[in-house]
Amino acid sequence: MSSAPQAATEEVVMKRYFPYLFAGTSMALSMGIALILPYLSFFATDFMGMSLPALAVLLTVTTSADWAMTFISGPICQKTMTKWGQYRPWLIISPLTIYILYSVVFFGIRASDTAMILIIGTCYGISGFAWQTLQISGGALMAKVAGASPANRLKITSTQAIGSRVITFLMGLFTGPFIQWATPRGINPYFIITLIYNGIVCVPYFIMFFVTKDIDVYDPNFKAPTSGSTNFSPIEMYKETFKNRHFLMVFFSAIVTGLGAQAISPLNTFYFRYSLASLGGMNLMAVQSTVSTPVGIAASTFMPPIARRLGKKKSTVFVRYFAVVTGIATALFTDGNFIAKVIIVSISTFSMAVSTAWGNNLYQDVSEFQEYTTGKDMRGFILGMSNMTARLSAVIGTPIAAFVLANSGYDQVNNTFENTFRLCLFIGLAPAIANLLGGIMFHAGYGLTDEKAKEYAEHNQQVKAERAAALAAAAAEAAPSS
Repeated sequence: MSSAPQAATEEVVMKRYFPYLFAGTSMALSMGIALILPYLSFFATDFMGMSLPALAVLLTVTTSADWAMTFISGPICQKTMTKWGQYRPWLIISPLTIYILYSVVFFGIRASDTAMILIIGTCYGISGFAWQTLQISGGALMAKVAGASPANRLKITSTQAIGSRVITFLMGLFTGPFIQWATPRGINPYFIITLIYNGIVCVPYFIMFFVTKDIDVYDPNFKAPTSGSTNFSPIEMYKETFKNRHFLMVFFSAIVTGLGAQAISPLNTFYFRYSLASLGGMNLMAVQSTVSTPVGIAASTFMPPIARRLGKKKSTVFVRYFAVVTGIATALFTDGNFIAKVIIVSISTFSMAVSTAWGNNLYQDVSEFQEYTTGKDMRGFILGMSNMTARLSAVIGTPIAAFVLANSGYDQVNNTFENTFRLCLFIGLAPAIANLLGGIMFHAGYGLTDEKAKEYAEHNQQVKAERAAALAAAAAEAAPSS
């Protein structure tokens, strides 16, 4: 390996439609989960009549199954190679898998609680694998499409952020009202929405499959020891990745900051129900979403230039330290104050766009560094590891939320809350502390600059080009003369 990166011989020129196509896949991802995540509990209990104890078991099973899939999706994507390329096959297989499994889940099969747990849990676990392979493949193809150019990568990820927020807002306006309208009329709205939503999910991925046919191609030298690809086991992938100090800072700081968000997520419902009871309670959740989502769309539109000026590390540090301020403000000023809640959430949403504009680019950078230092391409595996952070935070954060409820004066029998200010303190201070710790960890430990990441990416591109040229020359020399 050379002591310094070499410039790539040719800059990748990205076609203009690619950012919008990637935005379409991001919208599809958000659309696909717009039903399964928020409404699975309502479907199981209100529509299918599942008991609450059985629902608790179901949610545990589905969360565990989803978590288990994170351990295998990355290695499998990394070691895939077919005549359609490395990542492109998943653009066809995974959306169709999701379509079929979600249709089974929401078809409304009447069965015992145990049977429903087995059916839904199995479908959820396999569909979780399909979602993760889509995310991994999309991220890996993004790097191939954008090349080593940080500007190209930012353009794709920032456009994805806009698309995701837009579709989430639109689905929020349609999904809930349609379920409320259809259910009393004896219609299964969940199955209808599944057919529509997940049918649409397939479209941008199928298009992506065809337009990337010359970008993600079959590599006959894929498993050769000198190819720099996947002639190594999943254990070796984990070993090499956890020796990557830059990856460790991104990974563990994301878990720490995510822990704060996951710990308060179930408690926000209690905040609206009890702290704002005199102002309208649960109805204000929809009002807050109506206000904050357009703010997020505007932020995703206007903040990418600031993100590019700051760079990936400074953008991430800024967002995490700023979240400390908004967390403290939430703790002190939102008890019984809906206006303060909306203002703080909107400010937080706007500031977060500085970081979310970069999407998975931090993981892309650490994968470039790892490929440069090891000579092995592990991008798919590393992108798969990024799926673990939110899931691990949820596993740890949910019991914390239950503990807070048990010690915050909540009376489940009488359905009352003794001290909502104590609840607001936790809702604000938990993410503030988590972001402070995660921000310090990342700020002090992550040392990969944007310039170095670009150099590593260019070097890796050149090495791959040289390997391909050498392989073609060897094949030509071995071919019999005409």
